[in-house]
Amino acid sequence: MSKSARAAHIPRGPQITFPSLARADGSASFAFSSSSSASSGPHTLASVSGPIEVRLAAEHPSRATLDVLVRPLANVPSTHAKSLGAQIRGVLAAVLVLEAAPRTGITVVLQAMAPTAEGAAGTHAMSAAMINAAMLALLNAGSVPMRGVVCAVPVGLVASKLSGEAELVVDPEEKTRLLASGCFAFLFTSEEGQLHGRCVMAEWTFLGERRGGVGANLSEVTQLAQRGAREVYAAVYQSVDRGMWSSAAPTLYEHSQPGEQMEL
Repeated sequence: MSKSARAAHIPRGPQITFPSLARADGSASFAFSSSSSASSGPHTLASVSGPIEVRLAAEHPSRATLDVLVRPLANVPSTHAKSLGAQIRGVLAAVLVLEAAPRTGITVVLQAMAPTAEGAAGTHAMSAAMINAAMLALLNAGSVPMRGVVCAVPVGLVASKLSGEAELVVDPEEKTRLLASGCFAFLFTSEEGQLHGRCVMAEWTFLGERRGGVGANLSEVTQLAQRGAREVYAAVYQSVDRGMWSSAAPTLYEHSQPGEQMEL
């Protein structure tokens, strides 16, 4: 196996930085891209503000109002960006304890920092990067109670050039031709020293005519996605453990190479 080769459940990177953005309670940058990889994956910058006072019309008497704004790399947000923001809002609502700050507002802004690949595969990859960046920014802010940590990964069904058989891969590279693509997010909690993951988002789309064989069983795809999400969780854990609240310049946290395990 070459040095750049990775197991099917290992995503590229991830690369995590914590820049200090003005007028934001927390911020983070996330990318699926390792320094040893020739390809660059989706890259997102996230900021969090809140809980803050909101206008009367947006107040909710029993919980905080959560807004997620998605900004593309260029041009103004389209209908697609607004739809993606609504989808990510649903994922974050599953982890945030919004009832802890009623009559307030929490705003998450997600800025794409790299072009999004075309088609469903590109959307799934960017969705995963944005969910992870939003989670890191919320951790960096530390102002909103959470039930756990959400981590997301894109998954693709790739046709092998040698055998012709299809195989599932976490975080496929952008130039890879996919038979199916998806995005999966998991809420991780720790109980009695054991890490537990619960799927809070599952999207799986076939891009061609093939329906049978590997990848046709959503349970099989979800299991592989959870293994990949645990790798992202390990990188998030590492970034927090090394002091993300330091006032020093942003630090790059690159996940360990395949074969290196981290105790959680």
